Amino acid sequence: MDVGGMMGGAATQRAGSRALPQIEDDQELGQEEFTEILVTQLQNQDPLDPMDDREFIVQITQFSQLEQLNNLNQNNERNNMMSMLGKDVVAHTEAGDTKQGLVTAVKNFGDSPTLEIDGEEIELSNIQDIKEPMLEQNTQDNK
Repeated sequence: MDVGGMMGGAATQRAGSRALPQIEDDQELGQEEFTEILVTQLQNQDPLDPMDDREFIVQITQFSQLEQLNNLNQNNERNNMMSMLGKDVVAHTEAGDTKQGLVTAVKNFGDSPTLEIDGEEIELSNIQDIKEPMLEQNTQDNK
């Protein structure tokens, strides 16, 4: 996320007395960092040329919408993973083997979610195929 474009060039140049938090390329801008940047921007703005109130409201609204979208994506990912419970899957194991079985648990909703297949944890990214489980037919029904 480009913080400079969102905050405006002039505000980031006038950050004078207080250093802005450093955000690495692979990090996301969180609510705490956004608030800190916004407070720094307000503290260091030119009193004779204050930030436009509309721009301020737009920035807060954009960040709020972004946070809501992230939460929605996380919930959607969790729901998708939970829907895999009881499914028959084919996956590659870390040893390079192919494993097939029923998903009995979903674990680690963090960066690398895993599915438990026959007691073995398999990373979601290693799943190759997902099927509905085959229902065993009762032979007595055919008599």
